[in-house]
Amino acid sequence: KGAVQQTVIIDTGSTDGTVEIAKKYKADVHHFKWIDDFSAARNESIKYASGDWILWMDADERLKPDSVSRLKKLLKPEKKAVAYIIQIHNFMQDKADIKISSAHRLFNNHKGINFSGRIHEQITPSVSSLKGEERQSDVVLEHLGYGLDDESQNKKNLRNRKLLERMVKESPDSAYAHFTLAQHYGLTGEPQKAIKHYETAYKQKQFDASMTASLLNTMAEAYVALKKFSRADELCLRSVKMIPMQVGGYYMLYKSAAEQNKNEEALQWLKTLHGKNSQIKTSAKNISTDVLISEDKILYSMGSLYLKSGEMDEALSCFEKVYQDRTDNAGLLEKMAVFSIQKGYYEKAEKYLRSLNKILDNDFKYLDMLAVVLIKRQKFEEAITVYESMLKLDYNIQIKKRIAGLYAKTGNLAKAQEILNESGLIN
Repeated sequence: KGAVQQTVIIDTGSTDGTVEIAKKYKADVHHFKWIDDFSAARNESIKYASGDWILWMDADERLKPDSVSRLKKLLKPEKKAVAYIIQIHNFMQDKADIKISSAHRLFNNHKGINFSGRIHEQITPSVSSLKGEERQSDVVLEHLGYGLDDESQNKKNLRNRKLLERMVKESPDSAYAHFTLAQHYGLTGEPQKAIKHYETAYKQKQFDASMTASLLNTMAEAYVALKKFSRADELCLRSVKMIPMQVGGYYMLYKSAAEQNKNEEALQWLKTLHGKNSQIKTSAKNISTDVLISEDKILYSMGSLYLKSGEMDEALSCFEKVYQDRTDNAGLLEKMAVFSIQKGYYEKAEKYLRSLNKILDNDFKYLDMLAVVLIKRQKFEEAITVYESMLKLDYNIQIKKRIAGLYAKTGNLAKAQEILNESGLIN
């Protein structure tokens, strides 16, 4: 709304309030009987589009607000068939990582362009047959469909499997059909089945460099799942040699090394990945499907690898950078507090433990750790306060003894004596 002049909805049998909601927003709603063919439904929608350009989207996709003006700049009269490549940011379940893919989602109407493919439908064969032109764009769609609950995801997987397997039977020589079926098997945890179809797709040699690099990376992922690391590494190295500016290939090289406990090698690949990840955030991607990994996740993984190598200062440095954005992460705070204590960085340890106790509403274990750190820092009166808080949670004679000892350290011997007498520790 506001980005287009007409919205066409093809409803293939929804049973919720989809149609009513669409009509509320003045959409042109039409009905089409579902026949297990996405292209047939898409082509039905073209019949009702009256504008000069068509942007096609799914219900779980959103046009990024800053892409509206970019989109409108592309809508110029063209004599030939034109299809624009649009970047799609697929948000994964943790909402932190983004898988980047691209698709021809914008094309000019009234030129004979249509969809083909029973599932994962495309307009590129049509554009090619019309001797049309493919162009890059900086328009971005956000896809939310990977964050489904288990039941919804299972239903989607069953539907997709039937259509993908049927598409391979109908087009056994299509690399794209085998590739998409292989991806499905990879997502459903069947790497052996995936490899069979990845290898078939690769042998067809029907893809350009961008698509081939993506194929090599996803095939490597299946080999890593089967612990066939040398084959996975071979494929990834081929991919990054073909197209160095990417993240996916380096990510799988890191995963392969990490799975084999090759910490130094994993760390080097992770550093390379980190640099590429930063560059791709501000530039166009170069392979058909890539991934953007959250900065926090990269730094946390780096810290964990440094930790395994015994490089505590480097590990703590990485974790502290993550902490700047994740101040409410109790697990991270505990890890940093423990490392800081081990290294004798008591000022830092105090800061992390205070934050941890704030988050966990004064946990007995972390209060005890904080008291010990305060003693190390010669903050005896503050340590007394912490121990008194612990007594409210669980009366413990040993804590009373510690409090008495701390009063003695502050020079208040009378108070120390009083506590010991009250506790029956001395007569």
